[in-house]
Amino acid sequence: MLHWTETGKGKLSEKAYFKQGESMKHSHDAQTTIYKIKIHADSNFGTPSAFVIQNKYKKKFFLQSASIETSSNRIIHYDINSWIYPIKKTKSDRLFFSNRVCFILFSHPVNLVDHISDTT
Repeated sequence: MLHWTETGKGKLSEKAYFKQGESMKHSHDAQTTIYKIKIHADSNFGTPSAFVIQNKYKKKFFLQSASIETSSNRIIHYDINSWIYPIKKTKSDRLFFSNRVCFILFSHPVNLVDHISDTT
């Protein structure tokens, strides 16, 4: 998870990893898998505004959406609808912003560029 601080710099939580998910088969051999992960962050971390994802598998996967439930039981939703390619192919992480903060980004482009530069 990523939270922008008052200084304009991004603050990252600890890393978390997908474990076994719950799969559902659909028509035409399509399959949806739901993963639940726990990410621990300090109590003063703040509200997550984005998350960074890295695919360490050999194949790409399609990430439809993600939701984060905070310690105060608040749900932060991310519409993704994007293919996540293996890190060996892209050599970079993917960064996704919550639906709530997407409209604010145009006013903070320097902070975004700084964070992308710091994580690659």
